Amino acid sequence: MSKKKHIILYDGECTFCSFWVKFVLKRDKKDQFRFASLQSMAGIYYTDMHDINENVDSVVLIHKSGNSLIKTNAVFEILYLLGGLGKFLYGLKIFPRFTRDFFYDIIAKMRYKLFRQKTCELPLNTDYKNKFL
Repeated sequence: MSKKKHIILYDGECTFCSFWVKFVLKRDKKDQFRFASLQSMAGIYYTDMHDINENVDSVVLIHKSGNSLIKTNAVFEILYLLGGLGKFLYGLKIFPRFTRDFFYDIIAKMRYKLFRQKTCELPLNTDYKNKFL
C-alpha cells in the first residue's frame, strides 16, 4: 500500500460506481488517489485490513492516514480532497450522517435499475493504468 495515496474502493459491478471513478480520475490533478474494486484481491485485502464489513457495497475511502470512511462521509471527503467545487459541497456535511446516508442508500438500492447495466466500464487510457491496484 502506498502510504502517500488515498485509496478508493468501489463496486466493480456498478455502472454508477464507474461513473464516480471516472469523475475522480478526471479531477485528480494532484495524483492523490488509487482505486480498487471491492471484488478484486486488492479490495478484499484493504477491507480486511481496515476491518470494513465484507458485505459493504458502497464507496469506501481509505485515507492515507489510515482512517476509513464509507458512504457519504467517503464521498464528501473525496470531494474535499479534489478541491474546487468539491470544497463547497463538503459544506453539505452539516446534515446529520443518518440523513445523508439514508438518501445515499436509496440511490444505492436503485442504481442497477437506474443505470440498467451491471458492469463497470472504466477508461482504457494507459495514463490511468498506475492508478488501479
